[in-house]
Amino acid sequence: DQAALDALRSADLDKLRLTAETNIRNELIRLPGIAAVDLLGDRRREIEVKSDASTLESYGLTMDQLGAAIQNFNRNLTGGAIVEMGIRYTIRGVGQLTSLEDIKNLIVAFKIKAATGQQPATRTPLYLRDVADVRFVLSEPKNVVRYNGRPAIALEIYKEAGSNTT
Repeated sequence: DQAALDALRSADLDKLRLTAETNIRNELIRLPGIAAVDLLGDRRREIEVKSDASTLESYGLTMDQLGAAIQNFNRNLTGGAIVEMGIRYTIRGVGQLTSLEDIKNLIVAFKIKAATGQQPATRTPLYLRDVADVRFVLSEPKNVVRYNGRPAIALEIYKEAGSNTT
């Protein structure tokens, strides 16, 4: 498969993992006598949010508050239902973060500027990008697999009980 070869050449383990999961693993699992196929050495893309206590403190935030803001936004909530003319409409709040930009643009707090003279008090959003570095990283693999000294992915194939191993 050309995608697997391209991934191997570029050493992009996330692309290689996706190819192994979606193409190779799915083809192998369909063969008679194969019970399961597991990937070893795979690394998944994760989003890393890095901040330091002094930056957060300057905005009056803690790490716990920052974590709670991210967690509270990234969920689906039910909002109940409305019945109108015999038709029931379910209300749901969807707050799924789908991209790196969505996460960077997450409002984690508001900066409040007190009213002065003629100027009313204002609330300015404080975005995650203002208090933290947000980026994609690869997770640490649960197993280390190397081929010719370079990181690789291996397939562990389990046979069905009573199947011939040849």
